[in-house]
Amino acid sequence: MSRQKIIDMVITSLACFFTLIGLISKAYAFMDGQWINAGGAVIFYLLQFSLFVFRHPSRDVANQPSHFFFALSGTCLPLLMDLNPNTPELLMWAAFPLQIAGMILSIIAMGTLGRGFGIFAANRQVKTYGLYRHIRHPLYTGEAIWFLSMVLQNFTLFNVALYAVQTVCQIKRMRDEETLLLADPVYATYYDQVRFRMVPGIF
Repeated sequence: MSRQKIIDMVITSLACFFTLIGLISKAYAFMDGQWINAGGAVIFYLLQFSLFVFRHPSRDVANQPSHFFFALSGTCLPLLMDLNPNTPELLMWAAFPLQIAGMILSIIAMGTLGRGFGIFAANRQVKTYGLYRHIRHPLYTGEAIWFLSMVLQNFTLFNVALYAVQTVCQIKRMRDEETLLLADPVYATYYDQVRFRMVPGIF
């Protein structure tokens, strides 16, 4: 086994471990009655954990330490969110449609990736159908909407700062992915055809 694959396996195992910890913590919060705060997160982390376990082997894996840092941070920072049961009920319910929209978008995008899902930039199989026909990173869009809804439902300055830092990590992460994948002619053609990363007509 190559050194690169060993590094990928070790760091992905760490991400899988942190995802499992997040799943357990959100499951406890759900059972404690915080079903609006934690219900969607339980579904998301359960699906994410399953895809970690059954994903396709990676090829052309990123090997820059900075990419590992930003990718792991982008994935795990939401786990640090401070659940705030004192958030006004009106704000909780106002953010609920965002949570549902983000959850649905994330799950559809993750389902499209299927066993091609992973934490770090790698060529597991280029997806050009479904939501990927319209934007290049629909999973990141869904996660951003979902995380925003959770910040609104648990509104603290710490959570706002956490969201800002995670957004920076995600943008760096998707740029790293594109840099690696552009070496594949299939992705290069797709990149030219689908101009926007996250929001059609904007970004």
